[in-house]
Parts: sequence; C-alpha cells; structure tokens
Amino acid sequence: MIERFRGRSAFARLRDEGVRADHDLLWVRFLPEPSLGAALVAYALPRQSGSAVMRNKIRRRLREIVKSLDREAPAGLPAGLYLIGTQRGAKGFSHADLRVSLTTCLAKLDRIAL
Repeated sequence: MIERFRGRSAFARLRDEGVRADHDLLWVRFLPEPSLGAALVAYALPRQSGSAVMRNKIRRRLREIVKSLDREAPAGLPAGLYLIGTQRGAKGFSHADLRVSLTTCLAKLDRIAL
C-alpha cells in the first residue's frame, strides 16, 4: 500500500538518516521504517523540471509507476519513507524513461539500505 507523507519532522529525518540513490532522470531518498507498515512517498520536482502543468504530469506518472512497482513486487515496496525527485536540468520525461530510472534507483537502494 502506498500513502503520502507530510510534515517537517518526517522530511528532516529523511534528510538526516535516509540513504540516496541517483540515476539519469531521478533520485530517491529512502529511510526504512518497518513500524509504518506501508511505503510513504513524497515527490520533489523543482521548477527547472518545467511548468506547473509539466511537473504535475511528471508527478502523476511517478505515482502510477510507484503503484505498479508496488503491485509487481511480491511483498510490495519496503515500508519506510521515500522522497522521489528529478535531477536538475533533466528534460524529456517519457513514461518508460521514468520507469527505468526509478527502478534503477530502487535497485540501488536495495543494495545500500536493506
């Protein structure tokens, strides 16, 4: 199950204690938190990613990709806090490119954090 998270304290913990993985278009910061029982996801899309319309389109695509990756994984995404953002200056966000980049970041996090 995927949920959103908010709150300054959650972002501060993620920044201080989380691990980060980068790929061409995206970066992902992750803090494992088994007690949550679910993956809590937030998105960080800077204005360099495009207009508000473009950023919302990217955010919707990322939400759908995260949901599909959660359904495809046998146990779903590991419980914890996830912050997904775009690399500065990255342009041309096709659905397939975003999926490859996010999958690569999550694979790197599996090796680092778990």
